[in-house]
Amino acid sequence: MLRNHDDLGFYVMNSTSILNMDGLVNYLLQLNESPKEALMRCRRKDSESKQLAGIVIDNISYLSHDANSYNLLVRTLKMLRKTFGCWILTVSYGLEYYNGVENALASPHRAGSLTRVPPAFTNEMDAIIIRDTDSTARLCS
Repeated sequence: MLRNHDDLGFYVMNSTSILNMDGLVNYLLQLNESPKEALMRCRRKDSESKQLAGIVIDNISYLSHDANSYNLLVRTLKMLRKTFGCWILTVSYGLEYYNGVENALASPHRAGSLTRVPPAFTNEMDAIIIRDTDSTARLCS
């Protein structure tokens, strides 16, 4: 039986303050240092008595950033994983989506990556959901 999505128990942070890499990292650092304060900033809230089970980062390839920003983000996520024992998942469109028909728009600088984000980032994820279209996706780990 499917439960109502209101009963699933999750927080949604989609503030404009995290629409850049610095803002995202700062929010995650706040989550590590002051979880209650960080979770109060979320649009959708749940019980604060539950343990943080996981973090989902969606569409990180849309953020403006440089390669070093990913290193800082990975270190921050590892710190959260150590603090809370949580899993980390990222959602992104696969290269096929960006490369166009017959790879006409393919970019050679992402060799070995499943997405537009560097393999050094995706390799640190517990799982990756690769969106093929708006309605289909596949799980990679």
